Amino acid sequence: DQLPAVCCMPVHEVESGTMRGGTAGFGAWLKFAWSLLMEQTRAVMPICVFLGGFQLLVLRQAIDGALMLVGALGLAIFGLALFSFGLLYGLMPMGERLGNKLPMKLSLPALIFIAGVLGVGVTLAEPALGVVKTAGSLIGQNQAPYLYCLLHEGQEFLVLAVAIGVGISASVGMLRIRKGWGLKKPALSLLAITIGLSCAVQYGTKRGDVLGLAWDLGAVTTGPVTVPLVIALGVGLAGGGHGGQASLTGFGVVTLASLVPVSTVLLLTLLLPEQLPWSEKFANQTAADLDDA
Repeated sequence: DQLPAVCCMPVHEVESGTMRGGTAGFGAWLKFAWSLLMEQTRAVMPICVFLGGFQLLVLRQAIDGALMLVGALGLAIFGLALFSFGLLYGLMPMGERLGNKLPMKLSLPALIFIAGVLGVGVTLAEPALGVVKTAGSLIGQNQAPYLYCLLHEGQEFLVLAVAIGVGISASVGMLRIRKGWGLKKPALSLLAITIGLSCAVQYGTKRGDVLGLAWDLGAVTTGPVTVPLVIALGVGLAGGGHGGQASLTGFGVVTLASLVPVSTVLLLTLLLPEQLPWSEKFANQTAADLDDA
């Protein structure tokens, strides 16, 4: 059976022509597509069955629009399968190839700059950031004024701060790979900086309502676009670098990418004005209400 060979086929064999119609053939392509659909179905269906059973058996509520719901789930499974295929045979091979070739063409400063630009670009394309933008509609002005400011008036700056953080992470990660440094010292240093900034924001300012968002944005950067490309780039760079470094040293960039954006968002928070117009208005209104009471 050709299916296991097709599903587990390395990227370099795919590009050599095996999957393009050579030994695999059209039948193996169909089996491979079917395996992707089944994989996503096995991933999605358990949680769907759990939620549906919980609604029917525990909450005792009927599932409205069941037909549309089933159709939407089918589209989600199909879309996830297409995304997995594009990820395995498009985005990741491109990142690995780029990492292999860049050290031969560019100097170290240019390589670090390109990695930073790439980190910024993939973060701006990250769909997970859209969830954060949508969450801004749930925050009221008076409930969390600084958080409201970042998620509404300063939304573009917030996204840019996250993207710059990932760009810095990518640059530091590629420098670490090229120099053969370990992961422990950079990670612990960045963690100490991030915790220090968190304490400064929480206890040294009135902007503590932004702290949770900042740390959540560190997780958002480990999304479906950023992680595969950054990992593939790191592995390719380690495999194509000088000194015969093992490709295992290419891992660890995502760890940095989940820490530095937290710091950049906290630094952006510290740049916010001490008094926001609506927070001052709310404080005056509250004081007036207390006087009336």
